Amino acid sequence: MAFYEYNLVVFVLFNSCLVYLEHRRRRRAAKKHNADDEAARASITAGEAVIWQFKKKFLPVYLLVFGADWLQGPFIYPVYKDQKGLAEETVAQLFMTGFMAAAISASFVGSLADRYGRRAACLFFCVAYSLSCCTILFDSIFILFIGRILGGLSTTLMYSVFESWMVTEFHRQHLEEAGSLSDIFGIMTTLNGVVAILAGLFAQELADFLKTQTAPFMAAIVLLLLAFSSISRRWNENYGDSAHKGASSVELLDEKEDEEKEHKNGFQYILADKRLWALCLASSCFEGSMYLWIFFKFPALKLSHEEAGLGQELPFGIIFAVLMCAMMLGSMFFTYYSSLRSSRWVVSSSKLLIVTLFVASGCFIVPVLTHNKAATFWCFCIFEVCCGVYFPSIAHLKEKIIEDGVRAKIYGILRIPLNIFVVLGLVLTKDGLRHRENVFIICSGALAAAAATMDAFIAEYKPKMSADFDPSSVDLDTADPAAIICYLNQGANDYNGQLGARISALFVILIVSSAATFFPVVAARVRWVRINIYVYLFARYFGAGVIIATAFIHLLDPAYSEIGPQTCVGMTGHWADYSWCPAIVLMSVTMVFLMDFAAERYVDHKYGFAHNHQNVEDIITDHPGQDDEVPAGRPRSLTHNQLHSGDQDDAMHAAISAAQTQKDLPSSSKKDGSDPYNSDPEKSTTVTPSDAELEERSFQQQIAAFLILEFGVIFHSVIIGLNLGTTGSEFSTLYPVLVFHQSFEGLGIGARMSAIPFPKRLRWLPWFLCTGYGLTTPIAIAIGLGLRTTYNPGSFTANVVSGVLDAISAGILIYTGLVELLARDFLFNPELTRSSKRLTFMVVCVLLGAGVMALLGKWA
Repeated sequence: MAFYEYNLVVFVLFNSCLVYLEHRRRRRAAKKHNADDEAARASITAGEAVIWQFKKKFLPVYLLVFGADWLQGPFIYPVYKDQKGLAEETVAQLFMTGFMAAAISASFVGSLADRYGRRAACLFFCVAYSLSCCTILFDSIFILFIGRILGGLSTTLMYSVFESWMVTEFHRQHLEEAGSLSDIFGIMTTLNGVVAILAGLFAQELADFLKTQTAPFMAAIVLLLLAFSSISRRWNENYGDSAHKGASSVELLDEKEDEEKEHKNGFQYILADKRLWALCLASSCFEGSMYLWIFFKFPALKLSHEEAGLGQELPFGIIFAVLMCAMMLGSMFFTYYSSLRSSRWVVSSSKLLIVTLFVASGCFIVPVLTHNKAATFWCFCIFEVCCGVYFPSIAHLKEKIIEDGVRAKIYGILRIPLNIFVVLGLVLTKDGLRHRENVFIICSGALAAAAATMDAFIAEYKPKMSADFDPSSVDLDTADPAAIICYLNQGANDYNGQLGARISALFVILIVSSAATFFPVVAARVRWVRINIYVYLFARYFGAGVIIATAFIHLLDPAYSEIGPQTCVGMTGHWADYSWCPAIVLMSVTMVFLMDFAAERYVDHKYGFAHNHQNVEDIITDHPGQDDEVPAGRPRSLTHNQLHSGDQDDAMHAAISAAQTQKDLPSSSKKDGSDPYNSDPEKSTTVTPSDAELEERSFQQQIAAFLILEFGVIFHSVIIGLNLGTTGSEFSTLYPVLVFHQSFEGLGIGARMSAIPFPKRLRWLPWFLCTGYGLTTPIAIAIGLGLRTTYNPGSFTANVVSGVLDAISAGILIYTGLVELLARDFLFNPELTRSSKRLTFMVVCVLLGAGVMALLGKWA
């Protein structure tokens, strides 16, 4: 049996087992109910009947609507590209238009649905999506763009108003006592998977039978008309804020709060509740990653298929069926798992969602590390299982957190960043293995960040002090230690004026830090700037010491003081369950390692090997790091390690500079063999293709590690910029210290960047990166000045955000400083200079940079 068919059989068996387990659970529940008294049995029977009627009213419409979407989904691209013969750029613009329309409409369609009725919005959806399907019959590009706009609007309605109507109606009929919404959410996802498989098979058969790819769109219109008819006849109308109508006086808010709620828009609701922030981030990262994965999954599978030496075509239909079975497995697992009684092995929906996000994150990393066919396919199957768990889990959390009165409004707004995420992903999409692997790495990191945010905010995110805690009279034997620590650590806004000095800090730090960052880059890349090699080595290795000290003194220590075990955050809620600070640092180090390893793998895959592995004779003789002279302006053959740290001696520094200059020459100079550095044509030497290839390898390998380093430093710069703009009496001390702090970090950033051989097509990138670092802290100071009277750097939320960012940045800088800067330059570099004088100078510079930066840690 073939590989994919075998997997299909396995997933069908797993699904059958879960169906059996769920059936047995329901039979046991029925037997238990039969053992109760007659009145209880009657009550249960009546409740089940009501729930059954509710499901009969909602689920057929839901499946008709999503069936219509599944029918046309696989054929949109073929119709545009093949049947209508549109250019690839035009097709991309059509898809972009749909996502942009979805993002824009998400800001207002939910509010309109809450105001004029969710049932009316569902009816409008059926009409709008039917019109969108009709536009596919026309060849006019204008009408096709109108169709994509209607399609984007309809997608927003489909994913917001139907679920809003169902949840609100469930609460309005007080069905909580008769059944669980978690059960309905699980059934929705499971049946949606079944409908997806059936719709895909039916659409293909219909298109083949009628010999036109527009046939599934017409079939979709039929399903939408049936849904319209059912909604019109069987659904009741419900509106925004309907949950409060008819409630008892105990349940009603006071009049002042009611007035405030009426004037709040959806964005204000989200800004006021950090749990909604977490939901927004989770849904954007997961669903955005899912859409990008749909775009890249088949190219990844084709690559693994080809590398396995299999010549036949991929069985796309069977693969689609396996993936849908995997999603059904996830949804049925959620239904079964959520019905179990609470125990140490049964966690809440929020915890289950956090675990799902972490697992999904891993599913994107493995295909980057290996192109093995089985590993890649199984990771994709596990991701589909995660999809099956994710959708009912996130729906359950939204049902618990979002009020019925604003449900459609919030559901719509939560889809705005999702659509922006997908649009950016599509705009930046390129062909090639490297880009696909970069997308997978970014998706993996985004999912891990979403999981960490969910864990921080979905649980109780504000510390709760004991009701009887009196700060003026504390009994240390009985008082809650967390309440004491939280009271002692309570912060307040410390701003005390000095606005002019703070504004000056913005410009001083901008100029000084930018100058320090640009200096090494200018010295290395501008030919007429000539500096002593020892000046350059000082900048480079002093900067390395600064980065290492920053990781431990300026990032790791503050992270412990903000979210460590003995802090208010670390003693509150789920933060007290584990020592999260070192865990975040470990996760950060691991992610940087995986990205670095992926860069190595890419270079190895594209060029054949990642490093220039020399013969043992070369390594143990005088050749590595030799100080023999190089004729002026004469480039010589360069290895990766020479490019990485060859500027440790004058000869190698000259070789790198000459190679860079030769690479930037006009093509005519290279073709005629002329050497601008040597007037004798017979002795002219140009950079051979192998040298240019080595430079490209070195750039591809080093740039990923450097970008990670810069982003880690930028995270830290944002925090200290905010603090400088809002701090109180400490401002006078903090101001000069941060000027030196940012200058030294900028020197380290610029020095590391100057050693990277940027190709000619990216000669603008080092200047852009230098500018980005120079602007980060001033912008953060400006934001701090804008919030100077309201921002509280000691608040619980501020400690969580800054603590998590500091821990992430600490992990990045620890890995980069110890592995990329020290180990690679001093321990594992066969091209290391043999000059004891120069080596001593380099080590002293590292120690000096670390010592000065550690000393600055006393004040900032």
